[in-house]
Amino acid sequence: MALELVQKVREPLMVPDLGSGRLPCRAGPAQDRDDEAPGLLGTQLHPAARGATGSWLGTPLFARGQVLGVLSLIREQPGNFSPQDVQLTMAFASQAAVVVENSRLLEAERARAAQLRLLADLSQQVLSILDPDALLDYAVHAIQRQFGYTHVDVFVTDPACQYVVFQASSDDDNARLWREQGMRFRIGEEGITGSVAATGEAFLARDVSQVPCYLDDSLLPETRSELVVPIKAGERVIGVLDLNSRRLDAFDEEDLFVTQSLADQLALGLENARLFAAEHESRLKLQSIQATATALSAEMNPDTLPDRIVVQAAKAFQAEATSLMLWNEDESALVIRASYGLSSKYVREQRVPRERAESSFDGGDGPVLLYVPELAASPLGDGGLVAGEELRSVLTVPLARQDQSPGSAPDQARGRTGRTGRIIGVLNIYSKGRQRAFGQPEIELANAFASQAAVTLANAQLFAAEGRRRREAETLQAATQAISKTLDLQQVFEVILSELQQVVPYDSATVQQLQGTKLTIIGGRGFPRLQELMPPGRRGGRGGTRSGLRSGKVGPDRARYRVEFDITASNNPNREVIQSRAPVILDDAP
Repeated sequence: MALELVQKVREPLMVPDLGSGRLPCRAGPAQDRDDEAPGLLGTQLHPAARGATGSWLGTPLFARGQVLGVLSLIREQPGNFSPQDVQLTMAFASQAAVVVENSRLLEAERARAAQLRLLADLSQQVLSILDPDALLDYAVHAIQRQFGYTHVDVFVTDPACQYVVFQASSDDDNARLWREQGMRFRIGEEGITGSVAATGEAFLARDVSQVPCYLDDSLLPETRSELVVPIKAGERVIGVLDLNSRRLDAFDEEDLFVTQSLADQLALGLENARLFAAEHESRLKLQSIQATATALSAEMNPDTLPDRIVVQAAKAFQAEATSLMLWNEDESALVIRASYGLSSKYVREQRVPRERAESSFDGGDGPVLLYVPELAASPLGDGGLVAGEELRSVLTVPLARQDQSPGSAPDQARGRTGRTGRIIGVLNIYSKGRQRAFGQPEIELANAFASQAAVTLANAQLFAAEGRRRREAETLQAATQAISKTLDLQQVFEVILSELQQVVPYDSATVQQLQGTKLTIIGGRGFPRLQELMPPGRRGGRGGTRSGLRSGKVGPDRARYRVEFDITASNNPNREVIQSRAPVILDDAP
């Protein structure tokens, strides 16, 4: 009840005498007027509180403009809390709110890390489990176990593309029964599952009772919300991933993004399994791709992953040379990011302008693979550079990533995700000195390799970004803990600047206090004799002077120095910082 009362007025409330039956009133200066808080007429404390004696003070815990909870104080004796009591309680409530909010953010980070771990694990499993039934069984149990959804099911499209047929479930008993019954849904006509299979777009049902096409299932009577995403190979829907929850509004946009990523991984696994079973040659090649994908998945460093990709591509296709070209936005061209078997001159100078690249790889329905028998005669490379490398044929495979740009709420709910996304780069497989023909199995394998490379690059970037966020959070937490243990200003600055250096590398840093039109150094790091730069009352940290700083004497003692910066001077970069009240970056600082 305390939380409900405080949330209504979003400020501290007080009951001087719990036994009096009086309504809560605002705490602070207004308490002397004994006025009851507006909007609380008819509102009573909890029955247990009404029979108690003493006084009560409730202070809201604010974070990001939201009330997270209440700091509730009770005294055994009736009487007002003083304004000083209220102010101190509000200060402690602010600290408590920070702790509560940080705990919430930490839990969110942990959940995000768990999602990324599952994505990484599944990206390896889809290529190590070549039996489709085993792969799907592993996936539904892993997803259910990791995220705690009520049910996780997979349906696959039949060869005639008329039905989606049950294939795997996290509930083993239901799985056996549904297989015996031959459970299936007609595409485009039956249930949310059939609708997603027809449209190829995700469907997020926050309340299934409000969805006209939802079909009740006697085996899943507790389902309250549902998320269904397509499993697509290119533009072709080969199945759907169906998540059920007994809670209303159990899924959000983050769940949609992660679930679609999982479905994309399943699609890759199912496609690999299909290729593996197509013919003996394809099966042998896919075994090579399996080892390659495992190697790529093990490398989550976005800086070294491109080198791993080109080396693995050379092994998989027994190529004399390979290269991975990614966009250089400054040049608006594809440039070689990593290579195998190519000279440094070729890597440094070869370019494919954006307009030429997009026209070459645009197949209307999405990016297309390109085979060039004679590279020197094509528009995809400089003839002189190609001749110098003795390059002849090339198989160029686009790496496509589906755009996740924000859209309207309905579009986001459907989760429009196809394999025909934007091109992020190309993988080139070259022959040297002789022409090389690439057969259909190799072309299919090249597409699969490029798809896996694109997924792995995206996963590596996600992991890197997550790692940076985690390190930043840990650094801030460490700094906060250290700061709370000391009142020494120089120690506080030392901790802050030391922790900052872990996430934002720098050579030297200062903390400068504005006094009138002068900035005075009161703390810093990275100077040989920092103490000589600070006013006497601020000394105590690591110290020393640095060339380029003006020192001035303070008082008669020549040893007492400080450095001041006039912010009115046009050559002072901090002038803009003060005026704009925002960070300023100088690429070539004076």
